[in-house]
Amino acid sequence: VEPLMSLMKSLGETDLPEAELAMAWELILQNHAHDSLCCANSDPSYHEIYVRYEKADDIAREICNELEQRLIRRLTNYPQEAILVRNPTPVDRSETISVDVLVSAQRDFAEPHVFCNGVEIPAHVQSVRPDMVLRYVPFSGFVGQLSVAVFRLTIDPGTIPAMGWKLLEIKGGKPHDRAVDGLVTGQNTLENEHLKVEVCPDATLTVTDKATGKVYTGLNRFMDSGEAGCGFIHSAPQNDHYAVSTGKNLDIAITENNPMCGEITVSQDFVVPKGLTPDSLARSAEKTDIHLVTKVILRPGQTYVELQTDVENTAKDHRLRVAFPSDTKTDTGYAGQPYDVYSRPIQPEGVNHYDDGTWEPLHGFYPMHDICGIADGDRGVTIAGDGLMEYEIMPMRNTVTLTLLRATDRLHVGVMGAGSKFKIHEAQLLGKQSYRYAFFPSAEGFAPVMPAVECFRHPLVPVQKDFLEAECMPDYVPAPVNVPACAGFIHVDGDVVTTCLKPAENGDGVILRFYNPVAEAKNVTVSLDPMWHLAGVNQVRMDETMDAPVALNGDTFSVTVPSKKIMTYRIHAEIK
Repeated sequence: VEPLMSLMKSLGETDLPEAELAMAWELILQNHAHDSLCCANSDPSYHEIYVRYEKADDIAREICNELEQRLIRRLTNYPQEAILVRNPTPVDRSETISVDVLVSAQRDFAEPHVFCNGVEIPAHVQSVRPDMVLRYVPFSGFVGQLSVAVFRLTIDPGTIPAMGWKLLEIKGGKPHDRAVDGLVTGQNTLENEHLKVEVCPDATLTVTDKATGKVYTGLNRFMDSGEAGCGFIHSAPQNDHYAVSTGKNLDIAITENNPMCGEITVSQDFVVPKGLTPDSLARSAEKTDIHLVTKVILRPGQTYVELQTDVENTAKDHRLRVAFPSDTKTDTGYAGQPYDVYSRPIQPEGVNHYDDGTWEPLHGFYPMHDICGIADGDRGVTIAGDGLMEYEIMPMRNTVTLTLLRATDRLHVGVMGAGSKFKIHEAQLLGKQSYRYAFFPSAEGFAPVMPAVECFRHPLVPVQKDFLEAECMPDYVPAPVNVPACAGFIHVDGDVVTTCLKPAENGDGVILRFYNPVAEAKNVTVSLDPMWHLAGVNQVRMDETMDAPVALNGDTFSVTVPSKKIMTYRIHAEIK
């Protein structure tokens, strides 16, 4: 939302939904009390927290919907039927994407085709399904309904400028040619110019890094152990049972295969203990099958393997993790933290040791923000997580593990661990849970793969031209149509991680923030797309005070960012 608000503000748009954005932030911040944030709560409290997140998400989505439709109507020669592709990152992007295209069920053509500047771009139909959409007209108070067909297309939109957009036209046409070849090169193999990925008979993956020739085996194996702790503390039962997935009832399906995307879906059952024994000292003898479905996705030019896993959790009191052996020769790993990437020993001295008077031993698992990994210059593994917050590097093969879920029904130790009033039944996380993460071969550590990590965590955003409620009001005044159909905004060139592009709190310009995660200083150049004029830049603190003017070189400025330094700038951009 905030980068889109910054863009529209710089375009001179007025009546932006600033109050709605403030409300979304208020809901998020209400969830930032300590116990709320880690979700160690009673079930009623958990419900309230969850609803706040849902409300914030709904508000943000509606803001995006409105502003994207307003942006489309600012673009020169925008067609009646169109797709806007937005780039949320400050670097140029060129990658294939999947997009839903809605067309009338009563259309007079077979399938939608996509064009850029009058030239058809490559597209492949993944699926089609019927649906119904509603249109509420505020001025009349009526609701209309429209039967539609939803085509799922994989398309190649070409280059999308940094923090910019590209408008594509939708036209009706004959059925698309069906691809006879693609990135799936065998019944269980994906391959592009950088990686070869094989699904093995035990449901794990073997990945070959073509640049180095290194082969990584046993990837995406699931591991499950007991949970005798509580909402705050992980504690393994005294007689633990560590289950390892083996590909029981393995099913492999090729679910997409064309030159723009290869996808293999791997399904298996994972046999684990159903819960704990009544005394919580061991895992139960009764077993249950957890059903796991993983989509293994590879696109052209991609230097990582994207993984989407659905877990049908049927077990209680357990911790489910996914593992990636690295076979590195080092005792130090790394993990992303807010505004940093931090190095730690893979297992600290004294791990699992209780000091006198303590309830919890020193452990080997830690928090992560975006990445975790290990590298020794010859081999390396970086795992990017999307909402996954805990990792551990285990000494056996220096295996990087991500925690997917930790299930318990106890709020705390003592009476709050045994008393019925303090049970948190929904913390058992029964039912379907979904996860998204990616595997990067990275012998040189995290720095070379961070740009690709940011692209994975912030995908391109496709949106179809749709209804804009304001247009049906009698006082609607169209905004000027003066924006190119393809343009960018702010480009950041340098090995830094951008964390923020937002309207300034006092309404004066927009705020850009980035940090340097490595041990040496980095030179960074910030430039504007040619449609913009850089009217001024000030370096500010994170609270947006203490302005210090920055020297400009036309519509760019350059800075040296010291090691581990956070830099924040107030930027004034105007349309030329």
